[in-house]
Amino acid sequence: MKTFFPLVLALILCAAPPGLRAQVRTDFDNDGVSDFLTVFSGSDLTWKAKGSSSGVEELDLHFGIPGDTPVPAHWISGEPTSLAYVRSSATADNLVWKILLGPVSIGEVRFGRPGDIVMSGADFDGDGIGDAAAVRVKRKQVRWEARLNLFGDSPVTKKFKLGKDGDRVFFMSPDGVADWVGSFGRAGKRKSRLLLRNVVTGAVQRHNGFPRTLSRGTRPRPFPIAGSDGIDLLGFVTSDESDTTLSVYNLAGEEVARHIFPGLGTMIVGDFSAATAGEEIIFQTASTMSRFNPLDADATTITYVSGQPIGGVTVAVVG
Repeated sequence: MKTFFPLVLALILCAAPPGLRAQVRTDFDNDGVSDFLTVFSGSDLTWKAKGSSSGVEELDLHFGIPGDTPVPAHWISGEPTSLAYVRSSATADNLVWKILLGPVSIGEVRFGRPGDIVMSGADFDGDGIGDAAAVRVKRKQVRWEARLNLFGDSPVTKKFKLGKDGDRVFFMSPDGVADWVGSFGRAGKRKSRLLLRNVVTGAVQRHNGFPRTLSRGTRPRPFPIAGSDGIDLLGFVTSDESDTTLSVYNLAGEEVARHIFPGLGTMIVGDFSAATAGEEIIFQTASTMSRFNPLDADATTITYVSGQPIGGVTVAVVG
């Protein structure tokens, strides 16, 4: 989910226009198209960002150490994308989130516990600022703790239960306005079911009809891919010894796209092409990179970018 789950979702916002959710794009050069953000591990973490249109390096910074989980996002109101990471505290039973506020300024927040599944890059209240969640299973129930405005002056915490032990947790936007948390698992012997909860209002949706294979076997974790209307589709990734398969579903449980990528590697998501609607998938192997848009089923080989791709949307076990 390594601490990243098998595909690392890269949807980072630079400066959010009104109405757009916080995980829109990695746009460091302000051209309206997502850029490529990567991390190199050595004695520390080196962050690099390259403009997807210009190919120019927009970022080269050292922040964090190997083992930290990168959680970049649009964390601060009125500011561009902020680099951040989360790690287990060395002195207390909690998780430490650190954000780079300037060349020599680092902010710190304590949220979650070691062993939690943490989520970053969501926008639960639709204000364009990144929110976070920490998820754990207790007494066979999935317990959520969401933190709105994590690094802001007035954070708000919401605690609730959604799902059961064995479910895959994630978040998505079913309405194009705000992100809802989700729990995906079995629904009897023949189907899979999706539960969604609005963090702010507490409203719950249940969507049945997903194929049973998605909640059996390897149980791939769903991840959001924005459609042309801002409402998210759900991607599921599986792999065998030689290939990686992406299956994309709508909330009715209908498969709307499928693509087999040769090889094994890392997948990220973002608005990487101004010429196509919705978001694209970038798939990186050890030697190749390709771009795929689920809405038009177009796959294109693109210039290779080295390093570990990092997303503004992260779902990872920490500690």
